[in-house]
Amino acid sequence: MTGIPESTISDWKRKGKTPGADKIVEVCKALEINPSELLEISEKKTSVSSSYSEYSDLIEKFRKLDLGKQQKLVRYLDLLLLENGEY
Repeated sequence: MTGIPESTISDWKRKGKTPGADKIVEVCKALEINPSELLEISEKKTSVSSSYSEYSDLIEKFRKLDLGKQQKLVRYLDLLLLENGEY
């Protein structure tokens, strides 16, 4: 169905491992749901304060990620924007 080995999915459950964004997308396609539904993210729209310190904290956290994880995060943000019709 997803092309993801059962052993991998079993590891996610038994060992508490978190799948990558690419795997989450594959599972969601197979289940015909949005990633937000799978991840139990609230559909409520909340506004993010535009205070400098909050943006600064986000940028600092982003910079601490290695390049691969930064790229995954950007792809996930693109996916969320696409879901909202904002991309």
